[in-house]
Amino acid sequence: MYILFSKYNRTRRPKFATCTSILEKEDSKNQASTRFISKSALYEEGLPHIASFADKYKQLSKIYKNAAIVPVSMENDRAFFPFIEGVAASTKIEAELHHLPDAVKKLNEFLDHVGDYHKEYVVEFEETEAFKEIFGRLDYVGAAAIGANIDEIPDNFFVTSEGLTLIDYEWVFSFPVPLRYIRFRSVYYFYVKHQSLIQRQSPEADNPNSDGGEAWFLELFGFDPEETAKWKQMEAQFQDFVHGPSHQHLYSTRYEQTIHDVNSFLNVVPDVAGEYNHLMNERQQLIDTLQLNHYIKHLWGLFKNRLHRSHK
Repeated sequence: MYILFSKYNRTRRPKFATCTSILEKEDSKNQASTRFISKSALYEEGLPHIASFADKYKQLSKIYKNAAIVPVSMENDRAFFPFIEGVAASTKIEAELHHLPDAVKKLNEFLDHVGDYHKEYVVEFEETEAFKEIFGRLDYVGAAAIGANIDEIPDNFFVTSEGLTLIDYEWVFSFPVPLRYIRFRSVYYFYVKHQSLIQRQSPEADNPNSDGGEAWFLELFGFDPEETAKWKQMEAQFQDFVHGPSHQHLYSTRYEQTIHDVNSFLNVVPDVAGEYNHLMNERQQLIDTLQLNHYIKHLWGLFKNRLHRSHK
């Protein structure tokens, strides 16, 4: 079994600190390999968080109308998920960023689609003790979802041959959470991820003292400054719950992408260059669909796999 890629969430409180890995298991008899995802706790106190995926899967399988949930299996205190072949739902939205109104329309359509829950899980918001422990006090009247996934960002959904599939669901709560807050998180973190592209198309693109087009972009989705302040305060409380008060600044970079430098490891393992050259022929198409990061991660996985074998 080979580790192709690992990501460590070390900035979280110990009870939420995790390692997410892409693993590959070879079947020498059939000359085939299978990939899957694993999540494990970095500390013993994080074991309940990993174990909670089983219940979260069951809950989300009931609430979503328009999305399948990637199944989870537990083994040796680790959560395992099948590796889903598909394209991130964010891809088609991001492809429209050159003309922002189209991207806004696509994002709204996506949020309407995934946020169309079975009606028995949509209730009036009620501020429970469990809610206050995580999100703080909230003076709000409006619709809420019970057992919802608050991390409904497009990156967490894949479009497959069988439809839309949710591939990551760490943050699911059994008490009512406002629907507007869930939608706000999706819009806000889309803005964070693509701030530079959005800012260039904002009315204050040339104003060095502007907020980068943040308020303007959020208002395109109906979030005025007063409502934005409410959800930002709630989000800060949530990040305090996950990371601790000294790491609240991390939430603004939570969804930024990292692009690995290809040349830095081609020099170390030169025989990967052949595969690299083959993949480079597909580069332009991937750029056109804004999947360059997926391409780099794939190549990075090839390198780590080859490096692991050479060490063995």
